[in-house]
Amino acid sequence: MQSNTPPLCVRACGTAGKSPRLLTLALSAVYCALLLACTFPVRAGVADQDIHDVDDSAEIGLRPAYTNCVSGGEMTTSGMLNCAHDEFEFQDRRLNKAYKLVMSKLSASDKITLRNDERAWLDAKKERCAMPMDGGTTDQVTSADCEVAETARRAVYLEKRLHK
Repeated sequence: MQSNTPPLCVRACGTAGKSPRLLTLALSAVYCALLLACTFPVRAGVADQDIHDVDDSAEIGLRPAYTNCVSGGEMTTSGMLNCAHDEFEFQDRRLNKAYKLVMSKLSASDKITLRNDERAWLDAKKERCAMPMDGGTTDQVTSADCEVAETARRAVYLEKRLHK
């Protein structure tokens, strides 16, 4: 039987094959402030350093519905994870479209280089957005948001390559 659990929930909640736990934890003002601070993850030293200088959600193409949701619309962990899942799906499609367009314009050797760069970026994103082993609900949301933001940043990077 296949699970309908969103991939980010499976990764963040550890509920592969099960329904995600619905957490109805009332968020405190401190938790909300932390969430907003985490909407723009700390920059890391990756080959595409210039794209990590972009912190504004509009500059990396996050949709207003997502930023509204995580900043106040859905105030449960499961609600925020659902918002992150929806935005991740959108940003992942955007990234894949840009990747395919860039690849279609490259020479064979440049395609290999881009493919290797993409693999390195995926590994770096996985490490950068990993939840701590002893992570709690805040870490679930932070990790999911990191996945969204990093994917959007990479989409911007690839879209800029199209216009060079």
